Amino acid sequence: MREDEFAAAVQMGRDNKEAADLIRRHCSHARIVMPSGNSEVGEAYGLPMGSLEMRCEHAPPPRTSGHVLAELAIDFYRANCVCCPHRDPSGLPTLATLVADRDREEKARQEAADRAARERSRRHEIRRERRRALVAGEGYVIRDLAESLYRLDGPDPRREKPSEQEKLAACQVAESARHAPDLFSPPLVESMLEMARQPGDLFGARRAQRACRKGGSEVRSSPRSRPSDNPSGR
Repeated sequence: MREDEFAAAVQMGRDNKEAADLIRRHCSHARIVMPSGNSEVGEAYGLPMGSLEMRCEHAPPPRTSGHVLAELAIDFYRANCVCCPHRDPSGLPTLATLVADRDREEKARQEAADRAARERSRRHEIRRERRRALVAGEGYVIRDLAESLYRLDGPDPRREKPSEQEKLAACQVAESARHAPDLFSPPLVESMLEMARQPGDLFGARRAQRACRKGGSEVRSSPRSRPSDNPSGR
């Protein structure tokens, strides 16, 4: 065992001991057992480091075991201890304190996730409106390109494999960037770069980023934005 692995194992044992203290204060009926015994390191340090179970004479037999007592205890509490008439506490803080702290942390994470989702939705709508206004007076080729971007651009991180339509849209964007970079006006490129900066999209964003590298860098020098090299237009 490497030194860092040994240190992590000992810290887990110390965390288990703290959780065991919370459990004992929570209720005298709760018991912590190690069916297979403690580890050698746990025996040497006097820490619970084997496979652990939580038991109680007023609860069904345990269905799970593990090495992280706090997680086992929280699951046991939610399944068996809420409103239990047999509880016999002996001090503070208790297992209920740990569960309340975890609930507050989870609520804060969920609220942060909700705020992030609302912000992604807001930025997504801005991108869509910007693209819609940008191509309103353009020909069908550029409108088709914008439609491909609509299919790739969503408000939330992509969690599933891309559909065939999305794959086709990504290929259309990449081929347009390779062969007709003049179709990509600066606002359109900026919209694609913002897509590429969105977290979690493992397909559309990367395709947009590659398209920007291939074609977007040529926007300033494309026929749309530079004088013609042939004054006669021929």
